[in-house]
Amino acid sequence: MRILLFGPTDVISSPEQSTGGIVSHTRFCAAQLQKNNSLYIISFDYVPKITVIKKKRSIIIVLPKLTSFNAFYKFVYYKALLKKIINRINFDKAIVQGISYYLLVFPKGFSTETYIFVHGIMFREYSPIKNSEIKKIKSWIKWSIVSVLEHLSYKRFNNFILINNEMKKFFKGSNTFLLRNQIFKKIENINEKKEKILVCIGNIIPRKRQKLLYLQFKKANPTGWKLIFVGRMHGVYGVKFSALIDQDPNVSLLSNVSDKELEKLLGRAQVFCLPSASESSPISILEAMEYGCKIIASNVGGVPEMREQTHSKNDFHLFESVKDLEKILCKVTSEDLRQVKHELRFPDFREELMNILKLSREEMY
Repeated sequence: MRILLFGPTDVISSPEQSTGGIVSHTRFCAAQLQKNNSLYIISFDYVPKITVIKKKRSIIIVLPKLTSFNAFYKFVYYKALLKKIINRINFDKAIVQGISYYLLVFPKGFSTETYIFVHGIMFREYSPIKNSEIKKIKSWIKWSIVSVLEHLSYKRFNNFILINNEMKKFFKGSNTFLLRNQIFKKIENINEKKEKILVCIGNIIPRKRQKLLYLQFKKANPTGWKLIFVGRMHGVYGVKFSALIDQDPNVSLLSNVSDKELEKLLGRAQVFCLPSASESSPISILEAMEYGCKIIASNVGGVPEMREQTHSKNDFHLFESVKDLEKILCKVTSEDLRQVKHELRFPDFREELMNILKLSREEMY
């Protein structure tokens, strides 16, 4: 079986690495599919010329990224080149990461056996309203371009692999398949004693609404509690947010954290909060659940579906308004410290993928 995987170059990295969304899915696909199949991976990266790498049963073809003023000419060239490459591969099935230019550069005529991984609805996540950039003309222009590209690219295909059911409404009339986000690394021997720590993980950007959480935490003012933000700062929002919390002894921001440090922090933290204006099905919530944290999250996207996966729903709190968040913070920080047993259960990833691609058991194992 010849399978084509079209996505970022790090799909060949270990699926156990800490990462979110589509990359972890495509990594796991690569890890499973290359065991007994001929796997061809096509990707874009910062390379000076077209590069071919052979790794075990996989052949990786890396094209220079579509950047700078000559991106249009590269795009036309790559489209013709990819048609030749794909014809030579003569693939049986293809999985393509759902990012606009990947899909647009994918040549026509190969959509029948092609499945698109969608881990987020881009026009929703780039929304100037949800990113608190209503007055910025550039943001509206960027959002318009992204929306048009996404619409045009998705219209060319008919098979979509989604990470939650909430996304289905965006793909009416198409074939949709559910392949939920999962934790791919083994989490063992969690011996950390829970402490009065509330942790929030994610890039420091308006859509993630860290400022909202900080202001409500300060208002609740729980005795002895620490609020720790983990994420890279971006733009003016990140700089202003850093300055806002700088003088607060109970709040800190960690920008460069290793996987081991993050795991230790989640082991110690009693509460994990994700107050985003929009999300799909964030890996960060699943990781926090595995480390026995109580969860507070905004009632958006596929997050309510994630709550349905836990056996401890009373420790997974959803909020819609600022008042809701304040009440939940007061409630959760007044409770006794303890490890929460969410007992997450996932269907077998290989079985799910096998059913979607309609591969026989012998081809998958």
